[in-house]
Amino acid sequence: MLSDFQVGQLVKSKAGHDKGDVLLVVSILDDHYVMVVDGERRKIDKPKKKKVIHLKSLKVIDHDLKQLLETNQPINDALIRRKIKDNLNGSE
Repeated sequence: MLSDFQVGQLVKSKAGHDKGDVLLVVSILDDHYVMVVDGERRKIDKPKKKKVIHLKSLKVIDHDLKQLLETNQPINDALIRRKIKDNLNGSE
């Protein structure tokens, strides 16, 4: 299951209060959990721990955000919101 998710990847929540929301994977904790944000309700300073079985992979990876996250560069919620929106519009 872990190989289906990467830092910088967009996913859709299948369960919970955020069901149907598109989220960004900011870190992988283990085979069962990842940390996700959306830049709105779930901000970068307080990511949500989410079970991977409750997420659907959208097969979209934002390489700019991935690089920023992997090198611990500053990132803000406005950038996350914009990148999610841009990637969704580009994949439809």
